Parts: sequence; structure tokens; C-alpha cells
Amino acid sequence: MKLVEDLIIGGAEVIKMSERLQKNFAKHERNNGELKADKFKGFKTDEKIIDGCFTITVYNEECTNKHIFFLHGGGYVAEATSSHRRVIEDMVKNYHLKVTFVDYPLAPENNYKRTHEAVMKIYKKITTVNSDDKFYLFGDSAGGGLALAFLQRLRDDKVFPFPKKTVLVSPWVDLTMSTKGIEEAAQKDPLLSMDILNEASLDYSGGDNRSMAVMSPLNGRMDNLGDIFLLVGTHEILNPECRMLKNKLMTSYGTNVTFYEGEKMVHDWILAVPVYPEAIKAMDMIGNFYNEEV
Repeated sequence: MKLVEDLIIGGAEVIKMSERLQKNFAKHERNNGELKADKFKGFKTDEKIIDGCFTITVYNEECTNKHIFFLHGGGYVAEATSSHRRVIEDMVKNYHLKVTFVDYPLAPENNYKRTHEAVMKIYKKITTVNSDDKFYLFGDSAGGGLALAFLQRLRDDKVFPFPKKTVLVSPWVDLTMSTKGIEEAAQKDPLLSMDILNEASLDYSGGDNRSMAVMSPLNGRMDNLGDIFLLVGTHEILNPECRMLKNKLMTSYGTNVTFYEGEKMVHDWILAVPVYPEAIKAMDMIGNFYNEEV
């Protein structure tokens, strides 16, 4: 228990988070309302339904034209939570970023084909409506894997505007769960397990080959993806695949990667903002990354 207590949050809270996470994955709750406009107190919002999906753009008077296209985590089966809302609020309030949250189609009701179809239609609509904005991508956990796969598709399909910056936090980039070292990493992870992720990936794949780059972007081409900021904790099951991703990005053409490995950090620890110092530190690095001029 001492190891867990040394993490970003106390041992009892880690257990609570793990239980809540497993419950969210198992129950597939829908329409929790945590990202609705009435939850964003003191912010301006613009809600839209695009291709049957809820989206909300959050901003304030101080926002610049830097616009984050936000893809949330949840193993492709769970909705975004109040923690994601706090991350968005932090981006807007402290770094003056406009953020569009995308409530993309989830499994098991949908599979990866429907998810990617919807995300592309939403991206094209949002970028058209906000044509003067500079668009960047953000994704955490499964949303990070989706963001990277989507970025690869935007490049391949020559979609404009192409995001010049992307942030990936604890991204799930190999749905086959076969990266060398993953079983050892799983022993350190107090939140996620091989069983939880395997079940979620089967739902999302719809029975198709999970090694395809559209689901496992670790297997995709890494050239010409712009600037990427990749963050991962040392004590999470996805650490080995994120380190492999870093190596692939570093040797690619037309892609620049900044890598941060949070010592003793658990999966997706930025969701602990604004309470925990390491989450605040990570968010500050993310905000500065977006605001640095290219």
C-alpha cells in the first residue's frame, strides 16, 4: 500500500477511483450531463448536435483564436466525467484556449467505424463555423488513441485545417495489448487492468482486427503529424506502449515530439486538476505547449 500512497493521490482515493472507473466501464452509463452548458459556471458556451452527437464549445472573453478539439478518455465505452469538465475549464480560464468537447459515439452501441465517421464530420463542421481559429487536438487515454488515429487520417485525407499541435495524455495506442512489458506495467497500475481494457477494446473493434492503425495508431505512419506533446505516468499499464510511441515519433519525418514521464504518476493523472500539484504542473506544461508560437 505504501507504493500507492506515494502516488499523486492517497491510497484510499486511488481505490475509490479504481472502483468508480470499473463501474463506469461495466455499466455503460449514458447522458450523465456533466458536460452540459449549465455545468460550466461563469463560461460562455455554444452547444450543437452534429451527426447525432452532442458538442459544446467553451470560451470566455479572454480566449484567443487557439481552439482545442477535445476527445475524452473512457476506454471508448464510458462517458466523459466532471474531471474532464475541470480540465476544459482550466484550459479556458488559465490559458485562454477555446475548447470544443466532442461526445463521440461509444461502444458497445457503436464501433470504431461509426466513431471515426462522426469525429470527422464534427471536425469539418466545427472548423468551418470557426474558420478564423487555429485548431489543435487534445486526447486523454482512449481519447488520446482516437486523437492520434484521427490525426493520421487528417494527414492521409489531406483535410484542412490540419492541427499543428496535438496533446496526448496517457494515450491508448495499441488495442491488441501486446506491447512488450505491458504485463509488468499492469502490476504497477492501481486503476486499469488487462481484463478491463481487453473487454473494452473488443466492444470498440466490433470483431475486426484490433491491430489496424485506425484502432491502434501505434501501428500507423508517424510522419508529418506536426508538434506532439506526449505525457504518460511511470505507474500505469500504458507506459510501455507510450514509450514505444515516443521512439517512433522521434524517428519520423515532419513530426516533433515532446515527451514527459510523470514519476510515480498513475493513468491520466491530469484529471486530478485543480486539486493535486502534479496535475496542475502537467496542465501548465500543456497550456504552455499550446500557447507557444509555432
